[in-house]
Amino acid sequence: MNAEHRTLNIEQNILIITGAAPCVLEDIDKAVSFLSLQPSAFSLDYMAIGFDAVDKYDWPIKYFATYHPSEIEMSMERRAKAGGNTDCLVIAHQQHPAKEGHDLVNMIIPCEPPSGSSSLLGVLAGIKYGYKKIILCGCPLTGKNDKEYDYAHFRAGWTAKMKEIKDVTRSMSGWTRDILGAVDKEWLEH
Repeated sequence: MNAEHRTLNIEQNILIITGAAPCVLEDIDKAVSFLSLQPSAFSLDYMAIGFDAVDKYDWPIKYFATYHPSEIEMSMERRAKAGGNTDCLVIAHQQHPAKEGHDLVNMIIPCEPPSGSSSLLGVLAGIKYGYKKIILCGCPLTGKNDKEYDYAHFRAGWTAKMKEIKDVTRSMSGWTRDILGAVDKEWLEH
């Protein structure tokens, strides 16, 4: 898998948002493979979503998004232990001070109920940062987390924001792919 990170005009970049679902690496492989077959060159930026996603790969992430700001420091510790960078921009719904006294959050996007999970927070941040193409990997919103919370509870947040996210966002798997659509050539070219 080519996880090279280059910086270009953000409009030429594609933001790949990576969650913690078991399919995340398979989704990334599919997305990167599809993009590599396209005649246009794309630069990829990565955003990890939440504590459980920060150690899934070690190539550079540009962003980290979470609705659990109290987990930011331990997420960065976990990422460092996995060999990944920790110099990413942090996105949350509120500020959180570090133990050293400085603020940890670079972009605050207040939560507007219903919540769509940290992955929707990531999409909204990607749009604010100017991305025109956002691909979800490992964010299917199916199944339950380790606390037996059903991800289907977050779907109302996605449907509430559909007009805002639909044109720029696609997903590689699950319910989010069903409602947003899959990555295809037509979407990439428009």
